[in-house]
Amino acid sequence: IEHLNEQLAPELGPNAIQNAMGQDNSPEGTAGRILSQTLAFFDGYARQHPNKDPEQLLHDFVDTIRGGFEKGYAEAAKILEGLGVMGEGSHVAQEIGKTYELVQQGYDDFLQSRLEALRGDASEVAEQPES
Repeated sequence: IEHLNEQLAPELGPNAIQNAMGQDNSPEGTAGRILSQTLAFFDGYARQHPNKDPEQLLHDFVDTIRGGFEKGYAEAAKILEGLGVMGEGSHVAQEIGKTYELVQQGYDDFLQSRLEALRGDASEVAEQPES
C-alpha cells in the first residue's frame, strides 16, 4: 500500500488508497463525483466559445464531456476485464454498469435543464412589452 500511495501521490495526493477507501464508492457516489467534476468545466468551455449559439454550445459541451467519459469508461472496463472481475452478472459489472447509466442520465438532465432555462429566458424576453 505504501508503494502504491507513492506512485499515486503525484496525481491523487498523499494516502490515495486510504482516501479512496473512505469515499462513497457506490454507483451513485461515483457518478456524482464524475458529474460534478466534468460539468464544472462548462463555464470555461463557454468562455472559450463566446460567439457560439447557446443551444449549440450546450450540445457541443455535453457531446465533448460525454465522449471523454465514454472513453474513460471503456478503458476502465478493459482493465477490469483484464483483472477477471467483469464476468457476466458479476457484482463489479453490475455496479459500473449502473454508474455508467447514472452518468449518462446526469448529462441528459444537465442538457435538458440548461436548454429549458435558455428557452425560458428567450420566451420571457419575447413576452416583455417594448418600452
